[in-house]
Amino acid sequence: LRIPKHRILFFVFWQLLGWAMSVAISQTIAAIGFPVIITALIPFRVFVIPKLFSREELEIMDSLTATNDVVLASLGGKPKM
Repeated sequence: LRIPKHRILFFVFWQLLGWAMSVAISQTIAAIGFPVIITALIPFRVFVIPKLFSREELEIMDSLTATNDVVLASLGGKPKM
């Protein structure tokens, strides 16, 4: 399945926005609110992001992390359980 570039950029936009908010608040006197921003990202990911992207898009874009073959190869392969 192929995802259009504009959908990937939209996904990256939301990731960068979350990162920017956490960095911005940590650089101010309101840094005590940093955990609030990080905690707020969880329900945002669970409830808002699925309304912006299809399930298939999220499965593809989220899979490019720990289960990726390149990542597993760099760690010595898939763990045996």
